[in-house]
Amino acid sequence: MSKVSLEEKLLLEFNSPNLVAAEELSAQFKFRPDIVLRNENTVRAFIVRKTHAIPFDFIDRFSEHVEIENCVVEKYIAFANKPSDVIITKCVTEKRIAVCYPYQGRINSILPDGGFAVQIAVAAVPPIYEMPHTVIFFSSIEEIPERTLGEKIIQRINAKYKKAIFANRVERDKLQKTMTKSELWKEITNSINGDEYFLGILAEEHSTPVESEIQIAMNIKDYEKIILLVKNNEQTRNAWKDLLLDIHIRIETRGKTPWYTKYDDLDDFEDTLRKEAMELISKKYKANGSTFL
Repeated sequence: MSKVSLEEKLLLEFNSPNLVAAEELSAQFKFRPDIVLRNENTVRAFIVRKTHAIPFDFIDRFSEHVEIENCVVEKYIAFANKPSDVIITKCVTEKRIAVCYPYQGRINSILPDGGFAVQIAVAAVPPIYEMPHTVIFFSSIEEIPERTLGEKIIQRINAKYKKAIFANRVERDKLQKTMTKSELWKEITNSINGDEYFLGILAEEHSTPVESEIQIAMNIKDYEKIILLVKNNEQTRNAWKDLLLDIHIRIETRGKTPWYTKYDDLDDFEDTLRKEAMELISKKYKANGSTFL
């Protein structure tokens, strides 16, 4: 017998004959859910996690108010295992988001007190917006699997949603064979400045060129256009302690500065980067008064 996925268990537990998939509604959430179901008066939105953890900023963004015409909006975060009491309190008590996780072959759910509040809104037709060519500069050690996986994630989003989003991987090892050091760093700086977004990936091994690229990005790009993903283990924290300290000092002294998101493994990295990429597409649409469907 094949193993039933968490997504399939959620559909078995929460679906009903009059609920249908409504992926087109996912763009209306500040943090895009993985599953959206709806009927005439209810919308159920689910974030599906492959671990028992989730960054608090994901919870905050998902909790922001959503108006869908004549519907009660129910928000759920489903975890692969029971999350910590801190996460449950953050979701259920503070943000009124239900928590779900597998338990004895079923889905155990912790709902907010009093259920979900009714939200009534007037429907609006968004204007048509075509997203321009968008490039993300990738900064990481060239040999780590996250670098290749990250490019594949961007390629899949491009193919699935027909959006002009691309990864720019400057191959330092190849370029330094044909360029002087000065020429190489001029090329890298121009690319960071020219590409709309910057993605820095920090894993266990330190790299001076990668740290230099991130410092360049923090000095010349708007902080909202920088995504930093840091592997959540002691070896990575030790390898990048000076850069991470610099980021902490920047946020304490300046307030507005790039922050970083931790990931546990490749599955968590894939889930996090996919959501970050979808978020930046959604933000581009919202900035132009439209909705990314």
